[in-house]
Amino acid sequence: MAEMNRTRMIQVSAAAKEDAFGTAVALDSRIRCESGNFPNPEHTTVNDQDLIGASLEPSDQILVAKSYTMALSQPRVKPHTLAFIAAYAMGKCATTTPAHAVNTRKHRISVEQNIALPTFTMQETIKTGIFKKYTGCGISDFSLTVQRGANRMVNISANLSMAKAANGAEDASAEIDEKSLNGANSAVFLGDGDYDGKLDDIRGAAAPYANIDLAASDIGGGPDNLTSRMQGMTWNFNNNPESDDLYRIGSGANRAAWERGEPLQTVDLDFDYKDEAALAHYEDQDDLALQWIIKGDDIETINADPDGAGRLAAGNIVFSYGVNLLFPKLRYTGYTRSVAAGKQIVQANFQVLQHATHGSVILDIFNQQTGYSG
Repeated sequence: MAEMNRTRMIQVSAAAKEDAFGTAVALDSRIRCESGNFPNPEHTTVNDQDLIGASLEPSDQILVAKSYTMALSQPRVKPHTLAFIAAYAMGKCATTTPAHAVNTRKHRISVEQNIALPTFTMQETIKTGIFKKYTGCGISDFSLTVQRGANRMVNISANLSMAKAANGAEDASAEIDEKSLNGANSAVFLGDGDYDGKLDDIRGAAAPYANIDLAASDIGGGPDNLTSRMQGMTWNFNNNPESDDLYRIGSGANRAAWERGEPLQTVDLDFDYKDEAALAHYEDQDDLALQWIIKGDDIETINADPDGAGRLAAGNIVFSYGVNLLFPKLRYTGYTRSVAAGKQIVQANFQVLQHATHGSVILDIFNQQTGYSG
């Protein structure tokens, strides 16, 4: 049947995490994913072939562990999808009302230092009336990418892990109304200066001010603006969960928790070769900072009065959908050079490191949602 050839969508509890692992909570939003993304069982069975006195072939088999996995991708990622995946993968999300705004607009997502991660409830929908629910769901890893070309839309792919199949009524939550993130409206900065610790909510020297400014970097020391030279960028975040350790004595066939193992982050940048200055950082193993800013459509315009600190004059403030992704500390792990499109290209690889003050990564996402994984 043609109408059953794919998972049409998933519904998730993006805003509210499960109060207790594996206990279902209300679903709140629909996420459309690439066709061919299906949840699949990842159960463990054992048989009696290794027992003394067993026959030539096993005569019995039992199921000892249950879990499910799903590869999820959204080729034109929306701010809501990125925030949902990142909040549950990284573990910590603080939602605030930026200066001069009247509603929550900013979600700051960072890495939870505890090994226990929040979990969500999910429904896979094939078609109306054919669905399956899962609890104890977590994000194992994700990758965020953009490439030069006519299609510069930002893409995300993630691996989900689900502890239990669950019962319940079909959910019909609506999709969040947002435009996809477009790399055509973004900027990339790389430098050896320190992150200034601000990631200001409001930017600009004159009205109209904005929450997203593609011309301004929060890296000190005059970082290199790689925007026009960028060929592509990939951010990989992996929780590396220890699957066997999630099954505990006394927990039956199901997992008892969702915890990360040793997390790992890497960044890959491909950019047009210019000179040896940037690559010298590899030889010297200099600490670098990287910032990727993506600006989306406007959310609203506010007529703001001065904030009393003398920083803003009266005038309009434009709030836009967008992303401000910053790595306060990373180092080259290697690079290669090749020729493409008649020019020399650098393929650079970076290890994301822990900054003593700011952590390993700061991800600010602006949209109209009230929060994530709360």
